[in-house]
Amino acid sequence: MARKPTFFFEDLPDNWEEIIEEKSSEGGFVKEILAEFRIPVSAHNRFMKENTEYKNAIDMGRLVSNAWWLETGRDGISKPKAEFNTGTYAFIMKAIWGYSDRGGKVDDGTDEPKDDLKMDEVVEKFRNPEANNEKTVN
Repeated sequence: MARKPTFFFEDLPDNWEEIIEEKSSEGGFVKEILAEFRIPVSAHNRFMKENTEYKNAIDMGRLVSNAWWLETGRDGISKPKAEFNTGTYAFIMKAIWGYSDRGGKVDDGTDEPKDDLKMDEVVEKFRNPEANNEKTVN
């Protein structure tokens, strides 16, 4: 016997779209949004299948959040070492966003290749713009 859902789309806060936008614009992740909504991942997955408006808002939220993290890295990489922890940033980009030290395919549904530069090489390139690095983006 199938279990009846206990969480319904209509139970989300009236301002659910604003919450997604706010969390995402600060680099927040989907699980933070679900915690704010107080819904389990299973309800979220069901909403993603059943409600196009919700799916579009979450997809846009992921894009905005990823852009926030990319901008944070771009801004932070030019700061002195003591002000920006590149190791933590690299860990988050790998663990949360699926980035890798190796080149390869982006795991976001596109076939665009990632660059061949390793994180240390990228950091060095930004810290020392005069350095002639032969490795380039594919």
